[in-house]
Amino acid sequence: MKNNLSDKIQALNKNNDYDCLLMFSGGKDSSYLLYYLAHELNLRIVTITLSHDFLPQETRQNIDSFAKIVKSTLVPIVIAGGPKAKTDLDILQMTEDAMAAGAKGV
Repeated sequence: MKNNLSDKIQALNKNNDYDCLLMFSGGKDSSYLLYYLAHELNLRIVTITLSHDFLPQETRQNIDSFAKIVKSTLVPIVIAGGPKAKTDLDILQMTEDAMAAGAKGV
């Protein structure tokens, strides 16, 4: 069944750079789903994380850990949002850090 699903998704996206978009929260469900899609179904994935000031510390740590892992994978990261910045320089620093961690877009 999983090969059938993977084959259908890949066939639909054969002319695209990626097979799917995954909303990555940093929680255990989206972390496992990312692993499953990338390693079990061999899909080409773009992840997006919406960050806000209400994320628990553990979730922020999971996202940071994920960013380190992504440096050695082929899963692009896209950033949308982040903690409230006090200055424009803070925003630029967050963007630079994200790109250094492997983000493909902001």
